[in-house]
Amino acid sequence: MTRSTDFDTINQWIKKGAFVMPKFIDRAGTTYSRLTYIRRVGRNKHKQVLWEAQCSCGNICVVLSARDVESCGKCGLLAERNSGPKPHSPEHCRKISEAKRIKDTEHLCPVCGKTFMGTKLQRFCSVHPCQKAFFDSRCGFSRAKALTLQFGSKYTYVAFWKVYERDGGICQVCHTLAPRELRGNPKAPLAPSLGHIIPLSRGGDHTYENTQLEHLGCNLLKGNDLPEGVVEPRINPDPRTRVEKIREETRKAMQRPEVRAKMLLGMAGRSARRKSQSAITEKAARSPRL
Repeated sequence: MTRSTDFDTINQWIKKGAFVMPKFIDRAGTTYSRLTYIRRVGRNKHKQVLWEAQCSCGNICVVLSARDVESCGKCGLLAERNSGPKPHSPEHCRKISEAKRIKDTEHLCPVCGKTFMGTKLQRFCSVHPCQKAFFDSRCGFSRAKALTLQFGSKYTYVAFWKVYERDGGICQVCHTLAPRELRGNPKAPLAPSLGHIIPLSRGGDHTYENTQLEHLGCNLLKGNDLPEGVVEPRINPDPRTRVEKIREETRKAMQRPEVRAKMLLGMAGRSARRKSQSAITEKAARSPRL
């Protein structure tokens, strides 16, 4: 639009639909946060609409129609909202570190029902028994179940304390006492833990017959070593040859409609090219040689 454009031309554009004026929103009588808009005053130098509004504290002020103005600024609302520490400030980081470090809040463990003193963000009394049991029961998944599914072994639920009572609290690797109160402490080598006679990564079952009580240090030191005299079974999980695998994958791909349509289209193109080539060959054979 040039400077010489008059209002008659603008009205003609509006009638034709080539120029659309912005829609005016009447906010008179509406309330947003602590402001109640009374009447429209005019526009500022930036062409923004100004409204006369009354705050809940009784002050009358002139504000913009934007939704980022919530009060007259004199009633202390902004001071109340900005009273806390700013994000990523030293005070804010100190409060977060205290909430994660200082154990001054009493909680009730949702797994064992034990009352304990922990941080403000803590939910469980211990990480290994209670937190792991809680999320395993929710997801229905555990590391032992994952390994048994991977290697095709047998999986049954094994209660740790039943194995502890069965073995008398004695580690079956070094034959010394495993204190009950150290259960769940990842930094204590003498903490009791559940171990497997034949490791799960070697095809062992997760059953009472294949589990035993072990110190955490003994369990980590043993790793996935097999006991003496036990030979690891070497079974090929997929006895098919490479050619049989390729044939089966091709057969499965042919059953998909998009792959089948693409292959049929390619076969039709090849047959058309063969026919044109044979026609050219016959025509060359019939033409007399010079």
